[in-house]
Amino acid sequence: WSVCTLMATPLAEGLFHQTVMASGGCGRAGTVEQGFERGRAFAKKAGCGSSDLECLRGLDADEVMGAIYPYPTWTYFSIGPHVDGHLLSATPLEMIRSGGFNRVPFLAGTNRNEMSLQLAGARGDLASTAPEAYGPALRTFMPLSKEAAAELQALYPLASFGGSPMKAYQMMVSDLSFICPTLDALVAVSDQGVPAYGYRFDFQDVMGGARFGVMHGMDIPFVFDSFDRAVTRFLYNKSQTAKARKLGKLMQAYWAAFARTGAPGDGGIAPWPPFSKASPMIQLLGEKVRTAPSKIFNRCAFWEKHPVSLGW
Repeated sequence: WSVCTLMATPLAEGLFHQTVMASGGCGRAGTVEQGFERGRAFAKKAGCGSSDLECLRGLDADEVMGAIYPYPTWTYFSIGPHVDGHLLSATPLEMIRSGGFNRVPFLAGTNRNEMSLQLAGARGDLASTAPEAYGPALRTFMPLSKEAAAELQALYPLASFGGSPMKAYQMMVSDLSFICPTLDALVAVSDQGVPAYGYRFDFQDVMGGARFGVMHGMDIPFVFDSFDRAVTRFLYNKSQTAKARKLGKLMQAYWAAFARTGAPGDGGIAPWPPFSKASPMIQLLGEKVRTAPSKIFNRCAFWEKHPVSLGW
C-alpha cells in the first residue's frame, strides 16, 4: 500500500524508476476526518489529550505500540494515508485510473493464500463449519444480503476447496484483502499504457503448508535471500530449504532485472510477459515456474461491487 501511494502522489515524482508492490493494494485511503478520528482514539488510549502535543511527543516506542495494538486485524489494515489534497487527491487506484500518477514500470503480486493464518486466528470457530452449513455460516461471517451471499457462494463452490468451508472462507478473505486489490492495480496501470507485470507466489513446501497454504509473508526470504534467519529455519527443513533457495535465486534474478531495466524477464531469465486485461498473464512462482492467465476477474468484480469490511 505504501508503494502504491508513492506511485500516485505527485510528491514522489522523479524519485524512482520502477515499483514493486508485494501483497498490497491501491484502494485504501481514508478521509481526513477518519484520520483525525483514529488519531483521537489513539491519543485517548495513550493517556494523552488529542491536542496535547507535548504528551504525545513524550511517548516512548513501547507506549506508542501499546496504544496501537491490539487492533482488530481488519481495523489495523485500514490505517494508512488520507485523501488530503496534498499527498493524495483521491485513492491511489482512482489517481492511476485517471492517469494522474508516476508512470513507471510496475511489478505486483500476492501469495496464493494470503489471509489463511489470520482468519484461522481471528475466526477459528469457522473451522468446525460442516459442508452442509457452508451457506448459512457465510451469512453470519460476511455482512451481505441473502442474494449477494448466494452469489458469493456460487463464486467459491466448495468443490473447488476440497469440500472445506474454512478453505473457501480463507480464499474469500485473501481475495478481498490483497489478491483482488492487486489485480485491480495491474489492470489500472496497464490500461494507462505503462508496463505492468503480475505474479502469484505458490511455494507451499513448508511446515504447516497443507493447512495454511501459501500465507502472507512467505515470499519474503525468497526475495531478500534471508533463509538463514531463525524464523525461516523454523519453517523449512533441509530438503525444503534446498528447493526454496533454488526458487529464491530465480526470484532475485527477476527482481534485479526489473530494477535494472523495467522488465523482469530481461537478461536471459525465464520469460515473463507483461500483463494486460486483454492478456492477463501472470508468473506462477512455485517449485515449477510457469506463466498462466489470471482467472479471478469474476470474483474480483464481486468484491468491487460489495466492498465488505470485516469486524475482526
